[in-house]
Amino acid sequence: MDMEQKKNSEHPKDAKIRRIKECLLFFIVLIMILGVFGYCVSVLFDVKSLDDERKWATIVITAIISALLGYVVGKSSK
Repeated sequence: MDMEQKKNSEHPKDAKIRRIKECLLFFIVLIMILGVFGYCVSVLFDVKSLDDERKWATIVITAIISALLGYVVGKSSK
């Protein structure tokens, strides 16, 4: 092992904690995004919602879908 590998190596316990934190953060954000997406879909299909409400719900749904597609395409190109 040379000096650069020693600097970049991570202790196994630190790596495990980092992975747990990243996984937890991912699922929290996923739940929040799904909640916003579900609320926007309910606004879209609610007959009582106003046109302005449907307009912003459509914009938010479009943003979520395009971010998801960008994430998937970005992951597959690496």
